[in-house]
Amino acid sequence: MVKKYEAKDMKQAMDDIVKELGSEAVILNSRKIKKRGLNNLFQKPIVEVMVAYEPNKPRKAKPAAQQAAREAYGPFIINAKNSAQTPPFAPLPAAVPVPAGAAPAAVPLRQPQFKPLQINDISAAAPTAPRAGSRLNELDDKISSLDNALNDFMHKFAYIKRDITHDFSPEVEKLLLTASANQVREELALSLARETEEILKTRKDAGAYEVMHHLICEHIGESAPITLKKFKQKVILFIGPTGVGKTTSLVKLASDFAINQKKRVGIINTDTYRIAAHEQLRTYADILDIPLGIAYRMEDVQEALEKMRECDIVFIDTAGKRPGDRQHKEDISKIIEFAQPEDIFLCVAAPTCFSAITEVVDTYDSAGEYKLLITKLDETKYRGMVLNTAHYAKRPLAYITTGQNVPDDLAAADTKLLAAQILER
Repeated sequence: MVKKYEAKDMKQAMDDIVKELGSEAVILNSRKIKKRGLNNLFQKPIVEVMVAYEPNKPRKAKPAAQQAAREAYGPFIINAKNSAQTPPFAPLPAAVPVPAGAAPAAVPLRQPQFKPLQINDISAAAPTAPRAGSRLNELDDKISSLDNALNDFMHKFAYIKRDITHDFSPEVEKLLLTASANQVREELALSLARETEEILKTRKDAGAYEVMHHLICEHIGESAPITLKKFKQKVILFIGPTGVGKTTSLVKLASDFAINQKKRVGIINTDTYRIAAHEQLRTYADILDIPLGIAYRMEDVQEALEKMRECDIVFIDTAGKRPGDRQHKEDISKIIEFAQPEDIFLCVAAPTCFSAITEVVDTYDSAGEYKLLITKLDETKYRGMVLNTAHYAKRPLAYITTGQNVPDDLAAADTKLLAAQILER
């Protein structure tokens, strides 16, 4: 059974609970609340405690004789240390001879003889009462244990609604649970499990892990990093919502091509809304000794590209806006029209939830055949988001970023490694 208690503080609540339900009651939840009403507007909040208990479990009561003895002889025991008193019992009278034929006289019952107790004896013999703090810690441990058990149960079954038309083998079931735990969408995880089962029926020599790993690689697609052609300039456009790391990713790629691949690199900034973005690009352009163009108008993009016609590769940064912004979509379309980029990278942050991912992908769908660049992969331990995004967008994955270090924390997407991480705990 569950019962709710309200008290001015936790100590009073604990006293009430123990007094009424005993020490074996379990606290399920506690919180501070304010009573409703104008009279309680300026009153301090009270404590509300939810308790679980067994209603029919008998409580251990003190025997009546023991309680009576405690009340009768308590004062004597307390004063025994500093007093020469003897126990308040009359000595048993000597036996009286009874004449023949006479009825025996009434003889009082022998009173129990008690040895005077000392205070030290009482304190040594009495069991130590548990402190309120230790009792609370014990209850917290029980609640934590129950919470861990529930989380473990939900971890196994929260994402999986078993399809009654499929009975997965233990190997496929394990992979299904692992993929779901890595936040692969429920429908997609079940689809992979069904397809794996179908393939295993005809391919007896294949293993469940091998088959599902291959299917995930197909859904993510082959990695599509930047490839340059000799004597031909390549223009790369970066798009995506605010805060996903477009500018940082652009700088990483620009640094890699300029330093490691010894290419002539140029940068054009169309994000004139943020001073920080312009200063960041200016700083790196000075360090790398590469040209930087600023485009306040659409015509400026063409002029900047004309000035950078000798560069092997040019990166164009754009402003980030909230998904669904109509004006932003029109601006991106105009930049694409003027710049004619060969590659477009849509930047999506790895910790983004799936509903937000669909909103971003739908917003930039008009950008055409873009590629995906997953940022901030170091900020989440789940890899299912990569599969969810690639599957929903139906676009190839180009790069991933795993930190702020320039240019180190960026790499071409390794499809096989990502698939293995999705199927591993």
